[in-house]
Amino acid sequence: MRLGLVGAILAAALSLEALAAGVCHAAGLQERRERALKVLGGWQAVLGRVDDESARDRSSVLAVLKEEVEAARSAEELDEVETRLLAWKRAVMAHFFPGNARAQRDPDRMLAAVGRAWASRQPRKVDWTRGDSRTRGRLEDAAGNGALDGLYTGGGNGPAGPPRSKADPVAPLSDPEGLWGGLEPATAVPPQDPGPSDPGRQDDAAGPADDYEQALKFIAALEEEKRHPSVAVGPTSNGKLKFSMELPVEGYGYAHLHPERRRNYGTDNMVLGLMWLAAKFQKAHPAHPGLRYGDLSAREGGEVSGHKTHENGRNADILFLAADAGGSPADNTTFQPFDRNGARGRLRFDAAGNWDVMALVAENPYWKGHTDAVLAGGTFRQLVLRHGRQTGDRERVAQAQSFLRAFDENHDDHYHVQIGANYRRSEL
Repeated sequence: MRLGLVGAILAAALSLEALAAGVCHAAGLQERRERALKVLGGWQAVLGRVDDESARDRSSVLAVLKEEVEAARSAEELDEVETRLLAWKRAVMAHFFPGNARAQRDPDRMLAAVGRAWASRQPRKVDWTRGDSRTRGRLEDAAGNGALDGLYTGGGNGPAGPPRSKADPVAPLSDPEGLWGGLEPATAVPPQDPGPSDPGRQDDAAGPADDYEQALKFIAALEEEKRHPSVAVGPTSNGKLKFSMELPVEGYGYAHLHPERRRNYGTDNMVLGLMWLAAKFQKAHPAHPGLRYGDLSAREGGEVSGHKTHENGRNADILFLAADAGGSPADNTTFQPFDRNGARGRLRFDAAGNWDVMALVAENPYWKGHTDAVLAGGTFRQLVLRHGRQTGDRERVAQAQSFLRAFDENHDDHYHVQIGANYRRSEL
C-alpha cells in the first residue's frame, strides 16, 4: 500500500516536471515566434515604402513565411522557417547591393545603416560594395540629380517635386514600434563622414580583389551559420530535399536566372560550390559579365517541370560562356542553342572561358571527388577539352575528362552539373 502511494506520488511529480518543461519549451518557442513575426513585420513595413517593383514582388513571400512561423509547432520547424527568412533577406539585399558581402552577412544591420544614411542625405554611406564602380556611380549620379529623394515612397514628392532643403529631409526609415532597434530618426544622425569603426566607411583603394575576399568570407559564413546540414533524399529523378540552402539570386561573379520560379535551392555543397566557382572565375576574369545559373531544385525538392532530374538539390544548370565576333566576353543570359560550329547569331561559344570554368570545377573544394557528372553536348565537350589540351595542363584535362560527359539532348546551351549526396566537405 505504502509502495503504491509512493509510486503514485513519484509519478505525479514526474508528470508535473514534464509539464513544467513543456510549458518552458512552449514559452521559449512562443517568444521566438513573436520575435520572428516582429522581424517579418519590420521588413514588410520597409519594403512597402520602397518604390521598386522587384522589391514589392519579393515582399509577397513574407505572407507565406508569416503563415509558416505561426504554424510552427517545434524548434526544428521554426529553424527551417528562420533559415528561409534569412535567405530571403539576403536575396533582397543582393538585389539592391549585388556582390556586397556585408549586406549578405547581416542584412538587418545593413538595412538599418541604409535608413540612417538616407535620413542624413549621405549616399556614400549606403555604398558598401567597396569597389563596385557601377553601384557607386549609380548612387553618385542619383545624389546629383535628386533621384534619391524619391526612392522611398514615404519620402515625399521625389525628383519631379520641389527641391528639398536641409530643414525638409527625406523621411527616414524610422522604427516607431521598436521592431528593428537600429533605425533612427534623421535628427539622430549628424551629417558627417563615418569614422574608422563605422561599417559604412569607404575605401577608395578597394577593388575586385577586395570583393573576392569578401565573397569568400560570406561563403564561409553561410557554411558556418547553417544549423542543419542539408539532406538529399532519393535519386535525382525522384527525390526530395530537406534543410535546403538557398542560392542568393545575385552574388559576386554570378546571377541566377528566372528567380520567379523559386528553383534556386540545393544541398549545402551545391550552393556553396556554385558561389565559390563564380567567385574564383570572376577573380581570374574581372572584366567578364560573370556566370549565369539556371534551375537548381525547389525548396523541398520534388518534381521540377522541364527536367527529368533536379529533384533533390544535387543538380544545377550553368549557361555556356559566350564571346562576341571579336572574341571579347559577352553576357549570355538565355537558354538558346548554339549550332555545331559553336555559333548563335552574333555570339560564339567561348572555348577558353568554358575551359576555365571546367578547370575550376575540377578543383572546387565543395565538389572535388564528388562531381558525378557535368553533361554538355558532344560538340561542346570536344571544344572545351581541345582548348584544355592546348594549355598543356594534362592533369586538369584528365580530371575534366572524368566528369565532362557528352549528352546531346537539350544540352547545346548549358552544362548540367550533378554532385554526390550527403557528403561532408571535411572529408575531402
